[in-house]
Amino acid sequence: MTGIATTFARMVRLLATGIFIVLAIMLGYESIMTAFHAFWKYAVLNGSASIDMQYSGARIFFHGRNPYEVYLSGNPDNEIILYQTPNYAHTLYLLMAPLGMLDFSLARHLWSILNYLFAIGSIVTLSLSLRLHPISSIVLAVLALSQPAFGILLDNGQHGMLILAAVVAGSAIMDRHGEGPQRTGSMIFGLSYLKYSFAPSFAAAVIRHRGVIAFLWSLVPVIIGVVVFIIMFGPGMEVIFGPLLCAADSVNQVSVKMSDLMTIIHATAPGFYDQFKAYVAAICLLLSFFVPLLSGSKNPWEIAAFCAVSSLSFVKHLPYDHVLLWLPLAYFLSMAGKTKLSWIGLGLLSWYWLVMYYEPLYHLMFSNEAIFLQADIITGFVVNISILLVISACARHTRQLSFS
Repeated sequence: MTGIATTFARMVRLLATGIFIVLAIMLGYESIMTAFHAFWKYAVLNGSASIDMQYSGARIFFHGRNPYEVYLSGNPDNEIILYQTPNYAHTLYLLMAPLGMLDFSLARHLWSILNYLFAIGSIVTLSLSLRLHPISSIVLAVLALSQPAFGILLDNGQHGMLILAAVVAGSAIMDRHGEGPQRTGSMIFGLSYLKYSFAPSFAAAVIRHRGVIAFLWSLVPVIIGVVVFIIMFGPGMEVIFGPLLCAADSVNQVSVKMSDLMTIIHATAPGFYDQFKAYVAAICLLLSFFVPLLSGSKNPWEIAAFCAVSSLSFVKHLPYDHVLLWLPLAYFLSMAGKTKLSWIGLGLLSWYWLVMYYEPLYHLMFSNEAIFLQADIITGFVVNISILLVISACARHTRQLSFS
């Protein structure tokens, strides 16, 4: 009887292993094909709509005018096309100026290629810095490049991949010994402040990792941009605070696949939100700064992962910004052989890879569109908070191992 039970158990294990391998091959093939299709469409065939690409602002700046002023004056000559609201920090338009001198069709094609270079560079740097196993590196590359958010980012011409590349490169350089690398890394990391919604969390990351002096160095790229604008256009309100004034419209957006506290308040209590919008935004931005400071880690990759999810948890972000989840993805893959908690983290992250497929189920569960929207946003927020808790648990596990 024991022999039969042993044989049966072995057959069940073999069957389960076979099913797992088949599913892995199917998902891997689908992911690779998705990634390849996106590359072919956006980087080769120039299929990107680039509706959010900051081309208009870069072109206006290249011709010696203030893009913030043009937008705030009502865009009278329709120089700002599509949805290219100039709500980024001044330095971005210095960096994007070379694309601003080109025709839009060529500029958006080059921007798609640059986004792929940022993506590949980030994946390679994460793999090397976290010392990922070759199989884990392949998994990271396949999952990252096939993430729905990455496809949305490419199609919209968004700048989240530049932010991610700045965080990854800056963290890797700051982790080296010596004042020179730490200053250089801090300044590169400071490019992540170009998007105001990520700035508080990643500022907290620098302070947590290297202290206030490193944070001051990280402000250099942003300060350079402000100084250049003041020299060119004078020290007016629309010059210095242009990004924030232009960004005011963006806090009115609500859509599925957003997963932050600010959007929950907007979706569930729109009257309250409309009346106290500035206070809600300020509180959520402060939460995105102070919560990362409470994390107990000194590991730069734990901090970067925690700060990315913190920003996505409290401040409004549309789905394309979820590419910053490559940071916790790489971190959990690096911890896969050290603690089972990492598998919980990877399971939670799968929400952002499979969420597209859940929509029909959600519509069956919630026929009311408003309830569906609220359920989708609240679920994403709960997933984010759960990921933060798992990162914290992994950090505690790492510290316990170092003490033992």
